[in-house]
Amino acid sequence: TLAGEYSFSLSLAFGLLFLGVVARGLDTGRRRGLAAVLLAVTALCHIVPAIFVGLVALLFTLGRLVHLDGHRLRFSFNRLWWAVTAGLAGLAIIGFWVVPFVAGLPYTSSLGFTPITAYSEYMFLPGLTAPLVLGSIGAVISLVRRSRTGGLLLTMAMAAAILIRFDPAKALYNARFLPFWVLSVYLLAAVGVTELV
Repeated sequence: TLAGEYSFSLSLAFGLLFLGVVARGLDTGRRRGLAAVLLAVTALCHIVPAIFVGLVALLFTLGRLVHLDGHRLRFSFNRLWWAVTAGLAGLAIIGFWVVPFVAGLPYTSSLGFTPITAYSEYMFLPGLTAPLVLGSIGAVISLVRRSRTGGLLLTMAMAAAILIRFDPAKALYNARFLPFWVLSVYLLAAVGVTELV
């Protein structure tokens, strides 16, 4: 368990760096190779944070594909190409691990996790009330100002909520995604405090 916690933490650290490179790279078109390597390192450290940051990157990219240019909406093929090539390169790097992992899944034993179903009890704990309020303020201000940072953090919160609620096939033990929810709430709360000050 402790070994898993260390690798989970390392993976999350690399995953946050990956998301920062993605947020910047979608605008500049640069550092695609760095994004691919960071995604690969994230996945090689621990698969759960890699799933999370992969979903965040996907949702964030989809949100950035259409942008307002003057009075017209435009679709950005450059952003799509940057994201697809960075993602595929990252997956190609970890192919040596993913292919045997997927092939060996039928031979693994179940960890016996029971998914949580009382979502609101876990996601809206009494100790999270103030951060949730401040995080909501941060999210609204970020949307109004079209802040890239706030938008990425809001996407992180949405991705965590999706993974907690709709854990595919209940195979990943959805409680493992709660740390991402709490992290996203606190980071959005920091944005809210900053904007209020």
